[in-house]
Amino acid sequence: MKFPWATAILSATVILVYFLNSSGTLYLPENILIAEGFQIQNPFSLFTHIFLHIGILHLMGNLIPLIVFCWLLESKISSKEVVAIFLVGGAISSVIFSLTNQGYVLVGSSAAIASVMGASVIARPKAAIILMLILPFLTQFFVYPIANYSVQLEKQSLKTQTIELNKTVQELIKENKTTEAEKVNKTLQENTRKYNITKQGEEREKKTPVGFVVHIYGALFGVAYMLLFRKKISRECMEKFDYFVKKLKKLGKK
Repeated sequence: MKFPWATAILSATVILVYFLNSSGTLYLPENILIAEGFQIQNPFSLFTHIFLHIGILHLMGNLIPLIVFCWLLESKISSKEVVAIFLVGGAISSVIFSLTNQGYVLVGSSAAIASVMGASVIARPKAAIILMLILPFLTQFFVYPIANYSVQLEKQSLKTQTIELNKTVQELIKENKTTEAEKVNKTLQENTRKYNITKQGEEREKKTPVGFVVHIYGALFGVAYMLLFRKKISRECMEKFDYFVKKLKKLGKK
């Protein structure tokens, strides 16, 4: 069994980009999302916006299907093709959506993942459909609760530290230890900044709508790629579906 290079590279890039831009918090600052998110007016982020995520829930909600479906698809086609479907599918979907829905700032891997999922349905139909049914439950009832718990812990920790640091600054000022007070105050300001980013990010993540239409564009791209460039695999898929339909008809007659 070959090593899933595309899966490893894409998932590692998503994680790395997230943590490099998150400023040591579980959320990305709003200025980065606006500057790096994709709009028709900002074409330079056509590919890079795919690797940005609003917060930890958004990240985990995309990272798991990315790994699962890229790996599944990579078992049937080359790693280069998987990367191409992911990047090109995500980019084309975003362009089409932005042309018809101006004013939206797009971030996230979901459209790119939808492209991989669409291709996976053709490449490995049975496994892909089963995973599509299982993953939403896994994400909703296990991944999201754990991620949300991490956010609450982070917020509480930052809040507690801020209160303690504020008390320390006041005590140092009373003792005329201005140099020490300035050092602690810098830490306090950094802590406050992280807390505000976390709080604002959590609210933003809840309010940001999910672009279901852009996911459809992505899925259609993945299917189209397989039908056009992987005809043998596509024929095998159609034969499997035909066999399944015939079997259902026989059961219906009984």
